[in-house]
Amino acid sequence: MVPPHDIVVLILNLRYLARQGYFKTALTTQYETDPKYKGFNEYILSRSPSGRWGDPQDLRGAIIFLASKASDFVSGTSIVVDGGMIAK
Repeated sequence: MVPPHDIVVLILNLRYLARQGYFKTALTTQYETDPKYKGFNEYILSRSPSGRWGDPQDLRGAIIFLASKASDFVSGTSIVVDGGMIAK
C-alpha cells in the first residue's frame, strides 16, 4: 500500500555500513595492498566471517529489494550487508 500523496522513502544506510562492513573502493584499495596497512587488512579478513572485503556489487540485492514491491511493507529497520561482521 502506498502512503498518502504516493510518496515512499527507502534508505540504505551507507554510514552504518561504512562503520561495520568494509567495501572495496578506490579509497580503500591502499588498505588491501599497501604493506603499511597489512595489520588492518588482516583484521578485516579475520573479523569478517566471509573472509573478504565487501564488493560494492554485494549491495545489489538489498538495493533491488528496496526498489521492488517486495519491500512495500518494510519500514523502520536497517538492512545490514556486511559479510557477517556485525554478528561476530
